Amino acid sequence: MSLHKHLFLSIATLLVTASSAIAQADNFAQFDTRLRYDSNLGNAKRPYIVSDSSLMTSFTFGKQHFIDDSNLNFSYAAKLSNESFNQLTGLSRSSAGLQINGKQKFGIGPYSPSVSMGLGLERQAFRDKERNATLHQIELKASKRLSDSFNLWASVTTEKNHSDHQERVEYYFPGNTFETSNRIYKLNLDFAQSGSSIWNLSYAMRQGDVLVTTKADLLYNYAIARAIRPDKSFGADRDIYRLNGSTQTISVGFTRSLDAHWSMNINLQKNWTSIPGGVNYQRDGLTLSASYQF
Repeated sequence: MSLHKHLFLSIATLLVTASSAIAQADNFAQFDTRLRYDSNLGNAKRPYIVSDSSLMTSFTFGKQHFIDDSNLNFSYAAKLSNESFNQLTGLSRSSAGLQINGKQKFGIGPYSPSVSMGLGLERQAFRDKERNATLHQIELKASKRLSDSFNLWASVTTEKNHSDHQERVEYYFPGNTFETSNRIYKLNLDFAQSGSSIWNLSYAMRQGDVLVTTKADLLYNYAIARAIRPDKSFGADRDIYRLNGSTQTISVGFTRSLDAHWSMNINLQKNWTSIPGGVNYQRDGLTLSASYQF
């Protein structure tokens, strides 16, 4: 049994045991819709750059429990989502996932720090069935409110994507391009301009596997690829390469609460990807989203 499955079962057992001390339990549900533009979906260099936009909708529902005589709470939720791309329709997907999260607050009051651990499991079904996979996530997070206006948090997330299709396509290379493993380090600062307006600034470093879709048999990728297979979603004569690398991301966002249920968000991203022994890539993203809390 994998480490991720061991941790998932251990946390689930702990939550069931803790349920005997529950003082309060609240149901929650949220609907989200998101319109996103990506300037370089394949992480390619010119003239092979492809940009596109997508529309995602998701529905999350679950329950949060508060443990009696402690600052510990835990939650579990199910999430259903669908994302549709405008041009690269093979990337369109539906997914269903489960999330478990436990949070411990140290002290009483809004300025007390907290730590949390989250586990996620998601099944992804793409229109391009070669991309079908199961995603496992583990996140450790620490948070501290610095003042009435500023809140700081940092997280470390491990992601493992287990692909359905791992058969060899190229004679000299494995074909499991979508079998990826990454670790993401993130630092985030929130600024509450008012009770209904929040600005957000974050920096993230993602290390591990990088997927690059560009011209087939491109020499500078071919020589360092860990896996290769054709990528029909991007058209004929295109290959997807799994490479070792890292991506740095800076993002700026703004969230506005419209009423007790609705909120709107805009987010801008800049990404820099570095491939040791290869070339570097850049991509920009713009996201507009709306959320409704029931």
